[in-house]
Amino acid sequence: MRASLAAIAHVVLAGCVLVVTPDEYGSTCHFAGEDSRCGSCLKQRCQAFIDDCCRDEACTSTLERVERCTTGDVKECALLGAESEAAEPSRSKLARCAESQCKAECAGGLTKSVTRCTVPTFGQGGTCNCVLSSTPNETLCSEATFPGTVCCAPEGWPAQGLRCSCKVITCGPSRDGCSCMLTDGVQEGPSCTGRTCCLLGDTCACGTNTCLPEEKMVASCSRDVIECPPGQKRVTSCSAGD
Repeated sequence: MRASLAAIAHVVLAGCVLVVTPDEYGSTCHFAGEDSRCGSCLKQRCQAFIDDCCRDEACTSTLERVERCTTGDVKECALLGAESEAAEPSRSKLARCAESQCKAECAGGLTKSVTRCTVPTFGQGGTCNCVLSSTPNETLCSEATFPGTVCCAPEGWPAQGLRCSCKVITCGPSRDGCSCMLTDGVQEGPSCTGRTCCLLGDTCACGTNTCLPEEKMVASCSRDVIECPPGQKRVTSCSAGD
């Protein structure tokens, strides 16, 4: 049946409808609960594997489990992750993606977002930030969804008047060598090296001078050592739910 997806508009599984766009030859497989926090994560990070699963008759039970998971059954979410060892590639690949990329989002069941997250245009899609909002969205802003970023949240986050940001480290030449900092903008260089590298929170510099007492000597300046600004802590995700 799934071999002729180009001619199929709806595939019904266990009372749920998986919608396949005919003119895209099944390129997008929609599922129940895709607007939930878990479903939104799966759409963003695992859609290709969901599409492959939708084309494979052997993957029907896994798709049913996906829908039970995204509509609030956290036990099914755990069982979905356990399918990583399934013999069928379409099942195991989807399960591995769900387990590695969306475990936290799906473990909360139907947790609703309390944050509105945006992607600033000057960051060209590489950075994001979130605020607590009465009109939240399901946009995910995390180190997983924005690879290469460092997410920093003020103490007390999430709360009104606070902002959590996932920024990239950008490095460039300085008078004495090179320096790096966290930025909402476009990344220019990912690291910096020199005779002596000194770290102070979200800034790092390499050159010939010795480090100041308040600075920490590091082997090089990079994402691996950069810290959040004073008064902020590193978090894996700025997106938050209740």
